[in-house]
Amino acid sequence: MKYKITIILSLVLLFSCSSFVKIFEDVEEAMYFQSSNIIDSEFYDSLKVMTWNIRFGGGRIPYVGDSCGDRSLMTEEETIGFLDKIVSYIKTSQPDILLFQEI
Repeated sequence: MKYKITIILSLVLLFSCSSFVKIFEDVEEAMYFQSSNIIDSEFYDSLKVMTWNIRFGGGRIPYVGDSCGDRSLMTEEETIGFLDKIVSYIKTSQPDILLFQEI
């Protein structure tokens, strides 16, 4: 039985693997790509990155999950108000890259 399994595994390995490649194709020169639709842009020396923890739309309420308060629920008006303030601040700041947590 052991010999049959060894023979079968050997045959599978022998016929399932292609031989190792020992030659390589000729290397071609890289082709330079240039768009036919070039738009001039202004480039700046800095990049503004903003990361924002939405915090369940909780704003700065004393949330029980942060161990700094006893609130665990917010009203719909509070949540919408906090989210509107976040959107307003992000629009005013105009970051180049914006990262979010806890959305």
